[in-house]
Amino acid sequence: MSKDIVTSSASNSYQTSHVTPSINDQSNNSYFHKADMKEPEEINTKQEAKLHSLEAKALHLSNVYFVFQGVILSTIATIPLLRPDHLWIPFALSLLAAILKTAALCHTISAFVKCSE
Repeated sequence: MSKDIVTSSASNSYQTSHVTPSINDQSNNSYFHKADMKEPEEINTKQEAKLHSLEAKALHLSNVYFVFQGVILSTIATIPLLRPDHLWIPFALSLLAAILKTAALCHTISAFVKCSE
């Protein structure tokens, strides 16, 4: 009989010391819910900022390219006696600018696609 009393008292002490959180306990659930929601919002904000930065970079690259092409065109237009043997210089500059701009724009677009996935 003394064994039954010892086991039941040991079982009661376990039950009182072991407290499981209740599903209806709103304070614990709201804390974990807020903590879980904060992280995705921060990630989303950072990703949107990065996408905005990449869009701005692409627009900046395009604007610089058009300004450079305008400078080349205005230079050609203002030189009245541009000899035919020197026409390759503006053509080469324009082609080089187009190749560099295309490579930089492709890199920016690939980074944008990678970031948006």
